[in-house]
Amino acid sequence: MRAEPARATISLGTVVLTELSANEDRSVMTDDNAMEAALTAVEAASSSLSVMGRNGRAFMALPTDRKGAFHALKLYQPQRPKAVLAAAAIRVLALWGLHRLFFPKIQHHGDLVALDPPMSACLPGTAGVLLGSPEHPIRRAILSYETKDGWEVAKVAFGIAGKRVIETEAAALAAMPEFTRGIPRVLGIHHGEEFSILRLPNVHGETLTPRQGMRGMELLEAWISDRPTRAACEFPEWEAIQTALETSDAGKRALDRIAPRQLRPVIRHGDFARWNLLQRKDGTLIAIDWEWGHPAGMPGIDLVHVFAQDARLVFHLAPEAVVKAVEVELETPRCRQYLETCGWGDAARDAILASIAFTVGTKQQENERVLEAALGIGR
Repeated sequence: MRAEPARATISLGTVVLTELSANEDRSVMTDDNAMEAALTAVEAASSSLSVMGRNGRAFMALPTDRKGAFHALKLYQPQRPKAVLAAAAIRVLALWGLHRLFFPKIQHHGDLVALDPPMSACLPGTAGVLLGSPEHPIRRAILSYETKDGWEVAKVAFGIAGKRVIETEAAALAAMPEFTRGIPRVLGIHHGEEFSILRLPNVHGETLTPRQGMRGMELLEAWISDRPTRAACEFPEWEAIQTALETSDAGKRALDRIAPRQLRPVIRHGDFARWNLLQRKDGTLIAIDWEWGHPAGMPGIDLVHVFAQDARLVFHLAPEAVVKAVEVELETPRCRQYLETCGWGDAARDAILASIAFTVGTKQQENERVLEAALGIGR
């Protein structure tokens, strides 16, 4: 059991945050502060951790324990060749415990906080932390650690908005049909005064390479439901799609065209990118990071997303080239069959519009230029 403090205080090195107001902006936390607070959330014991940096910012902290460091590094899934090689080299160092010699240190103070419900504390020296993007409006972190019951992963988000993020993901996972392929189980959800935690199994696997991108079709095909078709405008994604498209004449025409289309509901991941797909040793796939998940979502959202993410973020294509690259992928027989089964038929461009508009309307990504390219605006 966690000790019940007289006052909920998180010690953050030289900074102490005490009883911040519910609406206070968590982005004031420095990277080291966020790491310390995330480690405190899972009751990590006092320890020294090695800090990795990127673009002048701290983004990851590795425990001194060799196994703990190796597990923590699995949280980081780089896509660019140089970053992939660097991560591989650090994993080799971690196997020998030599990572402690090459990176600056931070001291975690091992403070205690109250959680509802309580959770088993991680074993000393095993917790590592990967920070979420500093550009995201909600401060988040992912941790790996060992408990008496084995290795786990925890997602920590700060503030009231962070609580909503955690509860939304947990609810999405809980709503998935039982025994659905590729979906992790929730081990627990816990709330502190200033943060919330979602606990998941520590899944061992490697992210898919660009050449393996089509492997994701295995899950997308398995996630097609047997529910009756319904009009596109009746899906939970429609409000976001409408918000993104109704700002232009071309977008309004697209809405009129897409709205009545009869589509078959699917399990929608919402951020179906290669780096969120892990291939386990037995060859099976599991999808992680279900923050945008839904058990009965619009088909095509994930199919387009997996190709668009590679085109945008890995290959850095111009917006028009992103749209073209996705169109080429959707012309493959397997993708065409998926679109036909789900109700899109030969309207691949409309499926692209719906997917990109969803990311824009939810403010998940700044995809406005890609959306304009898909609409033909500015040509």
